[in-house]
Amino acid sequence: MKTPQEVYEEIIYAHQKLESIPEQLHLFCPKVDDDDEEDYDNADTDGDTIDAQQKKTRVEEAKARLQFTSWASLILGINREQADK
Repeated sequence: MKTPQEVYEEIIYAHQKLESIPEQLHLFCPKVDDDDEEDYDNADTDGDTIDAQQKKTRVEEAKARLQFTSWASLILGINREQADK
C-alpha cells in the first residue's frame, strides 16, 4: 500500500504531465492536431507524412496520455471525504 506522500506525489506528477500536453494534441488518440489524417489503425505501414515507426511512437504516446489523463481525472473526481482517506 502506498503512503499518503507517495499518493500525493503521483497526483502532482499526473497533474504536471496533464498540464504539459500541447493543446493541439488529442488526449486519447495519436493525432498530433486536427489536420492529422494518418491511419493509426495500420501502424505497421508507412503513412502519407510519417513512417511506420513514427506511427507506432505516436500510438504509444497516446496510450501513455490516456493512462495518466485517466489517473488525473479519477483524482479530480473524488470528493474531499474520499481524498482525506
